[in-house]
Amino acid sequence: MRLPSTILELLSQADESKAALEAPGRRPLSYGGLRAHVVETVERLNSLGIGRNDPVAIVLPNGPTMASSFVAVASAATAAPLNPAYREEELEFYLGDLKAKLLLLERESGALARKVAELGAERIAVVGQRFDPRVAEAIDLVPVADVAQEDVVVQEVRAGYRIGERILRPARVRVGRLAQA
Repeated sequence: MRLPSTILELLSQADESKAALEAPGRRPLSYGGLRAHVVETVERLNSLGIGRNDPVAIVLPNGPTMASSFVAVASAATAAPLNPAYREEELEFYLGDLKAKLLLLERESGALARKVAELGAERIAVVGQRFDPRVAEAIDLVPVADVAQEDVVVQEVRAGYRIGERILRPARVRVGRLAQA
C-alpha cells in the first residue's frame, strides 16, 4: 500500500463524516469539511501567487481555528505559526526574519496589528477601482445600470492590507455587474 505524500491525500483517506477537529462549545469540523477548507485555501493562496516555498505567517491563538489554518496553509505553502503572545520586539524580529508573503491574524490582534502598521502596512484602496483578484476577493456581484460600473468594486466588506507589493490580507468586496435589460 502506498503511503500518502500530501496532507490532502492523507485527509482523503479518512471517513468524511467523522470529526477531524473538536473543541468545547463548538461544532466539530468533519474530515469532509476540513478537506474542503484545505482545497479552498490552496486555491486562494495559489490565486495570490503563493506556492510551496512561500512563507505564510499564522498568528492565531491555540485552538481549532489555528489547527485548521495550519493544516490548510501547510498544504499549499510554508506554514509559519507565530505565538500571538509574543512581545513587540519578538514580533518585530520574527516578522522581519520570516519575510512572509502573507500574514494570517485575528481582527483584534492588538500588538501585532500595531507592529504590522509600523512595518509599513497600508490599507488597499479598492472602492471605485476596477476589480483586481490579486488584491481582493469578490464575495458578491451587484447589479449596476451604468456600463462604467461593470467590474468595478462598489462596496468593501472587509479591508485588505499590504506592505509594498506583498498582500497581507486581500480585501473582500462586492463587484458591479451590468444588469440585464
